[in-house]
Amino acid sequence: EKKENKKIKWSNIEIKACSDKNKIAEIKKYFYYPNFEKEVKIEVKANVVECVLHCSHCLIEDVLEQDIDSNPYINGMVSDKKFLENYRKKILWNIESKKVFIIGNKCYGDNTEAFLKELEPKEWEMDAVMEILKNENKAIILETASATKLLEKYDVDLQKLKEEYYEKKKEERLKNLPVVKGDRIAEFVDSLARIYKVEGKEGVIRAIKSKKMDIKEKAISYAFLYALGVKGEEWKYTKMEIDFGKHLAGYVGSLLKAEGEEYKKMLDMLLREVG
Repeated sequence: EKKENKKIKWSNIEIKACSDKNKIAEIKKYFYYPNFEKEVKIEVKANVVECVLHCSHCLIEDVLEQDIDSNPYINGMVSDKKFLENYRKKILWNIESKKVFIIGNKCYGDNTEAFLKELEPKEWEMDAVMEILKNENKAIILETASATKLLEKYDVDLQKLKEEYYEKKKEERLKNLPVVKGDRIAEFVDSLARIYKVEGKEGVIRAIKSKKMDIKEKAISYAFLYALGVKGEEWKYTKMEIDFGKHLAGYVGSLLKAEGEEYKKMLDMLLREVG
């Protein structure tokens, strides 16, 4: 990375200036020359942005080549470092009107794919992130690569976004299942099957652990665990519950794969076996 500095050029003299003081003010203490302020030139090197992709056409080239008003510095009003800071702010302020993506000081041009790769959004963040990248016509500047930080920058309610995403996902996964009406056992089996379709194996394990069950429900629970290949839970069940559960596991496996009328058919078959 190039070192940031500012050069003071006057006549054939060139001096680097990057202190907490004003170098010109320090120089002027030692001599008097009426036209010094008019003749002195300021050259700035600052790491405002680093090009990552080396785009064929740089969208901010004109901004990076802009000069900043150096009169406040020449007149001793700001320090070397403050002038550099102001220069950086001026460049970034002008970049904001351009449609580019910047993380830290790294510029990704208008390459959505490359920027998205750096953000690594979670599945529930993806749609909202893509909507922002698609519709924002000005620069998106982030201090760190974070999809969450991007969403917060645009005042997105993260908790609401997450809840809505998973609710929609749940509806999509259950839309092909029929409404089941039946007794307590039918509702129990149906609830475990629906939990599996939305939350997977871990969801079924959580649901089973949180429920107090009779012998039939425990046998059904073990049937789900056995069908899903869950190990290490056998100690919670009697031999009769395990044997009956293994017998029911084949019906559970078919139920978990079924949808529509086939789901209702598989459920009825399982319930007949339960008795």
